[in-house]
Amino acid sequence: MLFLGKTLVFFFSTVVYTLVEYFYSIIKNDDRYTTTEIKDALYNGVVLIFTETISVLIFLFVTTKIYTHIWGDVPSKVPSQIIITVVLIDILYYFYHRAHHGNKKLFTIHKIHHVGTTYNLALALMLPWIGQASIYLMLIPLVFLHISPYTIISAYFFVLTYQFFCHISYLQLPKWCDLFLITPRNHRIHHYQDRYSQGHNFGAVFSIWDRIFSTYTNNEKVNVAGFGVQGYKQKSFFDMQKETVMQFFKK
Repeated sequence: MLFLGKTLVFFFSTVVYTLVEYFYSIIKNDDRYTTTEIKDALYNGVVLIFTETISVLIFLFVTTKIYTHIWGDVPSKVPSQIIITVVLIDILYYFYHRAHHGNKKLFTIHKIHHVGTTYNLALALMLPWIGQASIYLMLIPLVFLHISPYTIISAYFFVLTYQFFCHISYLQLPKWCDLFLITPRNHRIHHYQDRYSQGHNFGAVFSIWDRIFSTYTNNEKVNVAGFGVQGYKQKSFFDMQKETVMQFFKK
């Protein structure tokens, strides 16, 4: 029940942070948000509060059964495992994210996250429901490494929080951080509309995986067409979510 509360608080907080940045944009009158996109992002964010909570509950139910069967009693959290678990999740996420850009069928799901024509926290709320649920399937094998399910969720929420703030519009970390971290500066390149940029910078926290597998770029000068998905206009959040499911299961 403790993790249920934390999940609700976490996703509610992302909606609040997005609203704060949106109102700051209004005060500055800098057009970093559009009314349609912030509205759809907030609607989607509210739905995510419930879909992610359900996903976490199912994940904990399944993985505690597996952990108990293999290793015995489940510890609530193992602080010493947090760092290595974050690293492992980041590696898994890199290949998960790269696969969603390399496979046409998977990209029909993931493109919801790319349809925004402005770069801001609203993009971080535009996540596909079934895509997010599938991430928890990716995390299940970590239990076989003797990692507590609660440690896995804690580490994943750290990764999710970090990736959320990589979409912030008004904050830039020092350039030297790009050497080993995904930052708002290099992640925004991933959201450029051209295919070259969207085929780079797949990491969630660390940029080292992109550097190792030659998918890192810091070329900020290629953004001629702006942000978004070429040939695809943003629809209502519900229509986009419905379309991803229909397209994915279409033969």
